[in-house]
Amino acid sequence: EKVGEATETALIVLVEKMNVYGTSKSGLSPRELGQAANRVIQQMWKKEFTLEFSRDRKSMSAYVSPSKPGEAGVGSKMFVKGAAEGVLSRCTHVRVGSKKVPMTPALSKKIMDLTLRYGTGNDTLRCLALGTVDNPMSPSSMNLTEAS
Repeated sequence: EKVGEATETALIVLVEKMNVYGTSKSGLSPRELGQAANRVIQQMWKKEFTLEFSRDRKSMSAYVSPSKPGEAGVGSKMFVKGAAEGVLSRCTHVRVGSKKVPMTPALSKKIMDLTLRYGTGNDTLRCLALGTVDNPMSPSSMNLTEAS
């Protein structure tokens, strides 16, 4: 079932396809299959606040903390989505499969070349970059009144 904006629906489908927590999907109805991995993530993480889209950052972020301490990992995270050039310019690492490898200028260029290829021509696709801030600063240290 598609509910909401097309981009949000596409991200929900991506989460199901990636299934990063290895959610078991056996015995589920087609409707349940479409939301199983998302439900696990929603149960594991509590969204504390959102940094809305900013033209300066070219992204938006959700600050989340584990619903149950120690269950989802070490601590709070920020999930980021936005224009590839805006997100990639702030990345120090990239995930390749299940590995986290250092971002290099060559790797960044390769990602941007693919983004350009997918985003131009006759069959253009909207391309977003997704990222995580694995150890975000404390919300008390953030200026939450400014968009940049």
